[in-house]
Amino acid sequence: MKLIYGSVLLGLLLVGQPAAAYDTDGHFHAMYLIARDSGFSTTDALELATLDEYTDWDPDTDAIHAVRDEQRRLYHFPCALAHRAKMTKRNSAFAKHNINEALKANDRVKLGIALHVYMDSFSHEGFGQEIGHIHYTPFVHYPDEPFIDPQKFKTMTDFVYLILKQYRTNNFLPSVPRKVTSANYYAFASYAPDYWQLHQLFTYNSGNLTPRMDKWLTRIQTVFAGDNPVYAAPTGSALEKFTAVVTLYELPPIESECNSSEWAKRGSNGYARASTLSVRRAAAKVAISDEKLIGRIVKMPVKQAARFLVFKAPQLITDARVQAHLVNNEGLGTILDLARAYKDPFRLFYVLTACDWSSTDYVGQWEARLDAKSFRTRMFCANLFFGYPTIADATAEKLRALYQSVANRKLTGAQRRYLTQVLPNDAALIAAYAPAVVNLYQGLLRDPKLTSQAAAALYLIGAEKHAYGVNLPAALIDATRLEAITALRDWQDDLGDPDLAREVQYWAIRSYEDFDGAIHNSALDQENLSRLASLWTVADTANDRAVLQSAAIALSTYDKLDVVPAALVTALEATAAKPANADIAMDINYAAEQMLGDALE
Repeated sequence: MKLIYGSVLLGLLLVGQPAAAYDTDGHFHAMYLIARDSGFSTTDALELATLDEYTDWDPDTDAIHAVRDEQRRLYHFPCALAHRAKMTKRNSAFAKHNINEALKANDRVKLGIALHVYMDSFSHEGFGQEIGHIHYTPFVHYPDEPFIDPQKFKTMTDFVYLILKQYRTNNFLPSVPRKVTSANYYAFASYAPDYWQLHQLFTYNSGNLTPRMDKWLTRIQTVFAGDNPVYAAPTGSALEKFTAVVTLYELPPIESECNSSEWAKRGSNGYARASTLSVRRAAAKVAISDEKLIGRIVKMPVKQAARFLVFKAPQLITDARVQAHLVNNEGLGTILDLARAYKDPFRLFYVLTACDWSSTDYVGQWEARLDAKSFRTRMFCANLFFGYPTIADATAEKLRALYQSVANRKLTGAQRRYLTQVLPNDAALIAAYAPAVVNLYQGLLRDPKLTSQAAAALYLIGAEKHAYGVNLPAALIDATRLEAITALRDWQDDLGDPDLAREVQYWAIRSYEDFDGAIHNSALDQENLSRLASLWTVADTANDRAVLQSAAIALSTYDKLDVVPAALVTALEATAAKPANADIAMDINYAAEQMLGDALE
């Protein structure tokens, strides 16, 4: 079960935006449809959808700036600030914090932005703000796609509906019967042409997304006749309101400081707006400076220009003039060789995935560097192969040998950290080309600085359901997934840090769900249910809400067709009724209602 849809739906690349901008998840149409289905007018639904979508594009909130870790944490990867617990979790206290703040202040602009963050908490689960999912294999944008994990996507739409329902209640507006079920949302969002799925990394084409946009409009008009929502970036007073909220937008560094009201009632005080002039004037100065830098870059020799771009101004790679100067074999080779000098691969991934390198010998350049002296260069270029649909047999053997040699050696702390950013995490591709990767992640679990990242990566491998670009027996892929799950569940050493223990426990519990199919009746699934039942009993007695929430999330993938013990459902309902569990009641109730087959309301 890879992350998905949360970040949401369709992969809408808007006209006039960079052709390879990251996180092109297309919140706009989904948010519009949920808002209309919640009873909002066409005008109000359009406002919410625009605010949600624009969060991906405004320079103060987007996810593509290579040097803005905190910006990515605030608006796309809501998680703890502390290094040891940075991985995003769906419906977490961090994801809910600004939803509750917006509801309490009755601020619809802030709510629109916070909804983007909340939706991203589902699709970005298992990823952190430092590098996001730009290195994700096999394809950069997969974590944002609904078709990867339908159940998680449907849960997200149900929860967003409840948030909007609370906003309407706070404003004395009537609730209306839903016209669109969570299954409808998934059907609407799942359309993705095969050629788009399989060629996102180095041959990405924004035109491939047009059919998906057309499908959304058709489906929206089927449900709400006459509606024709068209996205346009906010301007004038609408932009000023957006910027005012962004100026004051905050996220606590630790979970205990988050607003966990779920969902907040309307407060007595309005939201204090700040002046936006200084922010926008600063942005204007940056734009002027960028124009000068572009003029300098295009006059430099290619190697010098590539180095300057990566180290000084990676965001300028989206400019057509810069790409015309650098997208050639010399430019590609220079960028690849910079891996040896730069300990954070984010900027290199960012630059490479922003361009179409199909006119270059990119595969040959990657392979040539698998034998490089630099550890970083070897591992960086090896990762790039996992975004390519076909790998020659000789190259595949070279990749297997490379990962095995790394697994057999003693690594420095810097090398271990680098691996967490460039190791593949797709079960099928690991099974085919890099079986030693699971052992590498298992070793990284023992590094207290990397435990959280390694645990999340093992979870992603073990929960993987889709295999694209490789032709392998299902049993081999499942064996790799089970190896990753076993490595995660067998981890016992908390390294003296309770926060790390809770992090690993969360991903281990999440791995109990949905291993081998839609109907959870296999021996392994029954074993998983027994584990969850035991966990639930202990956690309920101890009032350990962290365990209860993660267990409820795991159980939410089961439904009335599965063989779920009736006593477990009863226990969930009883736990949800306790006042002390109010902040996690939605997760618990949703799990119980999924297993009973009742609609979520």
